Amino acid sequence: MQVLERFQKEVIGVFRIVVGFLFATHGAAALFGVLGTEQVAAFVWPSWWASLIQTVGGALVMIGLRSCLMVQRLLRGTRHGTSPHGCKGHDAPHRDLRPRTPMHRTEHLLATALNHQTRPGTRYAALLCSGSMAYAYFSVHQAGALLPVQNGGEKAALFCFAFLLIAVLGNGAWSVQRAAAASK
Repeated sequence: MQVLERFQKEVIGVFRIVVGFLFATHGAAALFGVLGTEQVAAFVWPSWWASLIQTVGGALVMIGLRSCLMVQRLLRGTRHGTSPHGCKGHDAPHRDLRPRTPMHRTEHLLATALNHQTRPGTRYAALLCSGSMAYAYFSVHQAGALLPVQNGGEKAALFCFAFLLIAVLGNGAWSVQRAAAASK
């Protein structure tokens, strides 16, 4: 088993890259009407938004970006500031970032739970992709039949659990985050 464990980070990295690429191309095909897929109408719920999540989320997972500033912008809707979750390197003025509303508290809890020690942008993207596929499975496929093989939801179920695994395990090897850390 030590032989398999020796390449664990590399295998996780390859898995992340392949799953992210497949998901991004699946979304881009529908978003832009390429690769033999019909283009979805802009801003139509849920197809256009799902394609956007697939394209952007898949690309973020594929490159393995760990960006605390990007996550802060998404959670807080701000351009500058110090992250409440320990991200360093931002030379913005300090401000009070304690959660004030129930929505801010929820965002704070989610960010703290996922951000403990690692500040993972890829993990947020993977969790969003996983949730979008769970939503797709239960809202589109589950109505047809109980099992994925019966209702055509195999891809949704596989993507859901693949991204959940990436969210838990992290980037693995060969990510932008690792390359940036190695260059310092």
